[in-house]
Amino acid sequence: MAQINWQQARQRPVNTLSAFVAISWKVSGYTLRRLATCLSPLPQPSLRTAIGNIVCATLSAWDSDIVLNAPKAAVEKARKISTPEFTAFDVGEPGPFRDADVVIVYLHGGGYCIGHPLQYRTMYKRWLGLARKQGMKLAIVAVQYPLAPKHPYPSQLETVLAVYRHLIHTEHVTPEKICFAGDSAGGISPFPFGSVPHETRRLNRTGNLVAATVLAIRDDEKLPSPGKAVLFSAWLDLTLSTIENHECLDRDVLVIPAYMKAHLVPAFIGKDYSPSDPRISPVLATDFKNLPAQLVVYGDLEVMQDEAKTWIQKSTDAGVPTTVYIGKGGLHGFGVGGLLCDSTLRREVDDTLFRFLKGEKD
Repeated sequence: MAQINWQQARQRPVNTLSAFVAISWKVSGYTLRRLATCLSPLPQPSLRTAIGNIVCATLSAWDSDIVLNAPKAAVEKARKISTPEFTAFDVGEPGPFRDADVVIVYLHGGGYCIGHPLQYRTMYKRWLGLARKQGMKLAIVAVQYPLAPKHPYPSQLETVLAVYRHLIHTEHVTPEKICFAGDSAGGISPFPFGSVPHETRRLNRTGNLVAATVLAIRDDEKLPSPGKAVLFSAWLDLTLSTIENHECLDRDVLVIPAYMKAHLVPAFIGKDYSPSDPRISPVLATDFKNLPAQLVVYGDLEVMQDEAKTWIQKSTDAGVPTTVYIGKGGLHGFGVGGLLCDSTLRREVDDTLFRFLKGEKD
C-alpha cells in the first residue's frame, strides 16, 4: 500500500472518481475534527501521515486493486521466479542470490485476502538505492503467497517454507544471509515454525500438516534458522482482543476490527483452526526460544501496538536478540513508507532497518 496504481485507477474511472470524492469528504471532516480538538492532550499523527492513511483506507474500501496491486508493466518487468511450489519476484540486484550480502524475503500485507508482492515496488527501489550507497549488495525476493479465502491457512506458510528451501538448496544461499520481512498480515509468516509451543508439536506429530512441517524442519530436514527477521506493524493476534476497544481506533483508520473479525479472520483460518491457536496468533505462543535476531517496528499511535509489545517482551525474556523501533506518530503499516507516513518517519525506519541488516548496535 505504498503507492497508487494509476493504471488500475484509469481503467475504473467511476470507482476512482467516487473514491476521491469520498476521500475529499473524509479529509475535510478529519481536518475539522482535528482543529476542534487541537488542545486535546492526546497525541496525533502528522497531517501528512493522517491524510495518507485516509487515502489508503478509502481507496482500499472502494477498489483494493488501486493500492494493493501492481501495474501490468511492473509485473512484466520484474524477474519472476516460478516453481511448482511457489511464485515470487526477484526485485533486487541482478546476479545469483548467493552473491548478495543480504537476501530479504518479503511477505506483503493485505489481511491474507488481498495484495500483490509488487505493491511495494517503490519501497524495494528505495531500499536498493540505500544499499548501493552503503556498499551492500541486496537481494529481495517478493513472495506471491496464495490468498484467502480460496487458500486458507496453512497454504501461506507452506509457500514461504518452499521459498526458503529453494534459496538454501537450489540457490545455495547461506542461511545467515536470509532475512524474512513483512508488514501487517505478512509480518506473521516468518515465525510460526519457530513459535509453536513444544507441547503442540509433540501432540500433532502424525496428524497436523503445520506441526508436521515444523517437525520436518527441526528434526528431519534440519533446515537452519534464517539470519534475521523484520516485523513492520505485525498482526500477531487474530483474536483481536487487544484492538477492539483500543484508544487509537479513531486515528489508526486502516485497522477496522469489526471488518477483520467478520471477514479477514474467518477467511484465513478456514474451518480447522481457532484464532486462539498459537499457529494462527503467534503472540499467544509459549516457546520463543531460538528465534532469529529480529527488528520489530510499530507506531505509538497504532491500534496493534500492544500485541507488538507482548511479542517483544516474550522474545527478550527468551533471550532472542531484539531491536525495537517505535515510530512517533506512526500508524499501521507506516514502516513501508509511501503514502503511509511522512518523510521523517520513513528515513528513520530505513536507517534503523539498514543498521539492523548490517548488524550494528543502536
